[in-house]
Amino acid sequence: MLNACDYILDKKDNFWIVQYTKGDKAYGNLVFAPNSKGERFNHLLNKSYIKVINQNQNINEIKNIKKVFKPRPFFNKNYKNLIRKWKKLADALIFIGINKNDIGIYGSYLIGFDIKRDIDFVIYGKSNYKKLLKKIELIRRIIRAKKISSRHINYQAKKYQLFLSKKNNFEQMLKNKWSSLQISKNNLATLRFVYKNNEIKEDTKLRKGKSKIITGRVLNSLGASLIPRTFSIKYKNKTTRVLTYFWAYQSCVKDKQRIRIFGEYNKTFDTIYLSKPKHWIKIIK
Repeated sequence: MLNACDYILDKKDNFWIVQYTKGDKAYGNLVFAPNSKGERFNHLLNKSYIKVINQNQNINEIKNIKKVFKPRPFFNKNYKNLIRKWKKLADALIFIGINKNDIGIYGSYLIGFDIKRDIDFVIYGKSNYKKLLKKIELIRRIIRAKKISSRHINYQAKKYQLFLSKKNNFEQMLKNKWSSLQISKNNLATLRFVYKNNEIKEDTKLRKGKSKIITGRVLNSLGASLIPRTFSIKYKNKTTRVLTYFWAYQSCVKDKQRIRIFGEYNKTFDTIYLSKPKHWIKIIK
């Protein structure tokens, strides 16, 4: 069974990252495409690649599947061989009570590329997510990390604005990114969180709606840290759900913050979807 953060190699040797599944179909973003002039070399396929995720924000059905790469077995296989700070981070996660089988490694290392800057960890399950939320300061102390720096906030905000609307106030949203670990001046590790398959009870399919701007106060913000990213806002004396799969919106809001959102509003499901690069979130206060 496929999960969010699994990677898929298609028959054209493109790499995709899974965002969600529906029945036996997988949906996600194209991440790496083979290109003889590409600057990333894949050791599993002996091919050069270009990274395209920033230019391919739309979610599509992933077809012609050739191979699936799973983060959890990869972590278990490579855990003892992790070096320095990455081994220390893995040990810290296990120390606070997260089972090794609920930790995964995703990203370029999983699918055969060299570690360019960092190793990306993903944690599975709501209970583990809540456990980590309570122990994040302990994790920082163990690995000698800090909260996301102002320098890195500025860097990431500029990066996100290259492929998402500049109307997003990313500087404000990035301050809410509680699971970021500033390991060094130039190295930020952000832990990702994924529901286990049996925990996803709500309909997470992106549905079409009418473009709309709504303003309200945030409820249930913790869901914005998981994949899919969901939270609610109090809007016109009712509760409206927000749903998105964009990476940039991880932990983007806190409870009680007043925000303005532009997205596709589907009245039937009372959900506003941030599914296109032109959509945005603005924290008012």
